[in-house]
This record gives sequence, structure tokens and C-alpha cells, in this order.
Amino acid sequence: MGTPIRLSQQKAKSDSKLLRDLHYAAMEYNKYANHKILYIYRARQSGAIYKDYEVYFGKENFIHLVGFKKGKIGANDFYDKCLLGTLKLHEVQFKENRKAASAKLDAIQNLLDYRHCKIYKMNEADIITQKNKFEVGLGNNAGIMGFDKRIAGASLPIPVTVMKRPITDYVSNPENVVAIFMKEKNGDFYDTVIGCVSSGILKADLPKSIQAKISEKVPSKILKI
Repeated sequence: MGTPIRLSQQKAKSDSKLLRDLHYAAMEYNKYANHKILYIYRARQSGAIYKDYEVYFGKENFIHLVGFKKGKIGANDFYDKCLLGTLKLHEVQFKENRKAASAKLDAIQNLLDYRHCKIYKMNEADIITQKNKFEVGLGNNAGIMGFDKRIAGASLPIPVTVMKRPITDYVSNPENVVAIFMKEKNGDFYDTVIGCVSSGILKADLPKSIQAKISEKVPSKILKI
């Protein structure tokens, strides 16, 4: 996964590398865009209780995750142009600066491959700073994605930040992600397994509250795809 570095050590990407990495990041994000994701996780010890956390990946959230803000175009157009590879950098602005965006782009590409869910840990963020506040962190030793409800009354948290920092910088007790599900934005049940530990998990072992969120079409033993 690489060694996490501080922003002062981050190499600023050239325009061409920024545009290339924005395209790659958008293609990875597109696997989940406009869908709801259910993460199931628990502590390592035997008999630990399974926990779950639901989020919504909106197209409009992508721009902030990669370190940019609106300029001549809005958040949805930014995402679409990154996905198509047609973005021009003069159309948007850096949220902070070029180095910060470069670091976020390095990190996000390591945070969206849910086929290998065993590399991920998550839990409530209890080591927060004035600059970075979020409810729950998902990540590993090389990067973290933070989720939060930024709008009062929002039904689900959204991804609000990505940092090239180890998850333990913000989560003192990260727990192991064991399965990840996806459903359509307006879907009733989670019906697509997008990641699971290689040993699999039994639906019957999950708390009833989590089982109720998963489609009956999902096999009784949830396995890695």
C-alpha cells in the first residue's frame, strides 16, 4: 500500500498527471456512484458483534474527495468530465492547493477497491481535529475516507474527505471490515456483494437488524465475489 507521508513531503503532480489520476479515480468511484453502500465490520476477537454502517456515494461528492471545488463548472459536471477524461483544470479550483489534491488522488485510488475488503478497517472517528471532522473513518495504513452527514436531516452519511494518512490518526480502535454490499439509490434491500473476507460469513450470524437490510436473494453464506 505504500508508506503514508505528510503533506509537506508530498510531490505536487503536474497538470497532465492530475488529469490522468482524476480520470482513474472517477472510473473507480463510478463503481459506486449514485448507489448506497453497506459496510459490515467487527473487532478481531472471537464472538465479536457485527456492526454495520450505510453511506450514499453521490456524484456530487467526488469533487471534494479529490481536493477541488467549483469553478466554471459544478460538482456533477466535474465528475462527468473526469470520468470522460475531458476536464480542463482551468474549469475548477483547488480546494486547498496542488499538493493537497495530489495527496488525495494518491490515497483515493487505494480506498475504492472493495474486492479486497480485508485490507480495510473502520470505526467512529474519535481523534478529530478542527480541520478534519467526520463521523466514521474507513481505511488502512496508507489512507482514510471520512463519512458524515453534512446536511441536517440527510438520510445517510456521505463521503466527505480523503486523506493520505493512516486510519489510526483519526480512529483509535479500528475494526475489521468483513463484507460490503451495494444497492440502487432507491432499492429496498442490499442485493450485490462487492466485497467479503475469503472465509465468508453466514447471514444467520449477523444481527437481525443487519439481516433485514440484505436481500433474500443473497445466499445464506456470503462469499467473496
